Amino acid sequence: MGSVIRLNSVVIFDEFKDKNSIDELKLRFLDDELWKSFDKNLRIFRRLMSLGIE
Repeated sequence: MGSVIRLNSVVIFDEFKDKNSIDELKLRFLDDELWKSFDKNLRIFRRLMSLGIE
């Protein structure tokens, strides 16, 4: 059975029984504005990571 945690307006869960990695969690945003901000920052972060700067 998967785990579910609610942190303010974000639900964090693991919907797959066979996965053991912490990297396999899913997020559900209950606040659309928070989701938009998170999505924007995630895109920026991924672009920066793709530059390969250490």
